Amino acid sequence: LAEHTERAGSAVWDGSIKTLESVTGVPRTEAFARLQEVTGLDASAATDLLWKTYQPQYKVWLPFAAIGVGAILALVIFAWLARRWNDMNA
Repeated sequence: LAEHTERAGSAVWDGSIKTLESVTGVPRTEAFARLQEVTGLDASAATDLLWKTYQPQYKVWLPFAAIGVGAILALVIFAWLARRWNDMNA
């Protein structure tokens, strides 16, 4: 709402989550519904707008996947090394 509408008025949002509600006057729990209402977009189009604007695949999902792949590799290496330990063959 702060970036895609005139909802903020003359106030300038600094990008901080802490100041977002005071700048827009909209609680975070109601922000998506209000975005749809103000822009006239349906839920799918509003989601697409947010996805294209903030690109969470680069900030959230790719690092999450990289951590998962790293964990898998670490477990495989650990299992390979653990075969050599006599006390692990109980």
